[in-house]
Amino acid sequence: MQKIADAIGVSKTTVSRALNGTGYVGVKTRQQILELADTLGYRPNLLAKNLSTRQSKCIGLVMANKMFDGHYFNEIVSFCARKLQSQGLDLLLADGKSSAEGERAAITLLSGLRCDAIILYSHFLTTEDLDSLIARSTTPIMVINRKLVLHPSHTVCCDHQHDAYRVANSLIDAGHQQLAIISGNLCSPTAKLRQAGIKAALLEAKMDKQSTYVEGNWSIESGYQAMKIALSENPNLDAVIAANDEMAIGAMRYLAETGKKIPEDVAITGFDDIPASSYLVPSLSSVTAPVRGMLETAIEQIFAQLEGKILQPVPLFHSELTPRESTKSIKK
Repeated sequence: MQKIADAIGVSKTTVSRALNGTGYVGVKTRQQILELADTLGYRPNLLAKNLSTRQSKCIGLVMANKMFDGHYFNEIVSFCARKLQSQGLDLLLADGKSSAEGERAAITLLSGLRCDAIILYSHFLTTEDLDSLIARSTTPIMVINRKLVLHPSHTVCCDHQHDAYRVANSLIDAGHQQLAIISGNLCSPTAKLRQAGIKAALLEAKMDKQSTYVEGNWSIESGYQAMKIALSENPNLDAVIAANDEMAIGAMRYLAETGKKIPEDVAITGFDDIPASSYLVPSLSSVTAPVRGMLETAIEQIFAQLEGKILQPVPLFHSELTPRESTKSIKK
């Protein structure tokens, strides 16, 4: 900054004000400073600035990199970025890798950069880990998609188990009796809860033993391969529940290749209701997750915490099934 100050003939303080957008600097002088800074390739030390002001105007987001390919990830990141931008804030994304250690490291990184708060979409940290992190952290943390025991006001979550239970019951009520369930990675809390809800409905209907369970990894290819396994184990299955739409699309492809008609031979339902679901032939019945509502609430909770307000627990969100052409009643 001293080099810029000497070249223009102003104080170092004036240069600092112009570069940081703080305090008064004349329009002409500010323009000269910014142009020279750009010519010299000067970049302000954001960490030093954050340390001095104790405010970065940035909110951190931690997600595992295995989520980076899907529509769900894109919706989370784009919504958060737009919402924060409307409030004059930036979003910093940190890769939680694919382990609890990776998620911890990402939180440490964002805290070290003095992010004003952190939104955490954790796959690998336990509930106890999350409660402990929130209790010890000097940076406000809001957890997405996980129930917390000790900090219920620091999480927004969907009732995945009950929602999946309702989806399974909708197929049972429609007359289907031999189901295939394609789960996501069962290291994922969401996948576990959805599977538990489906299994509870099948147990109540005394259909659990005649149902087929195959673990996928959320990708289209894994849905295709899981459908191949499920159909080899039970050629007579008449309905499929896939834990996300991408896997449902893969399953639909395999069913088509084997000559199975949807929904006449096999009904299929997915989760997340991605835009492509309504354009498929047949269109895919899917569970619409309230992603935007959850994220908006999470950001509101963060703002409330930054303002020193006492947070109230957030009620569980619920998803809604959108029936389309891939399902129908077969009751006679």
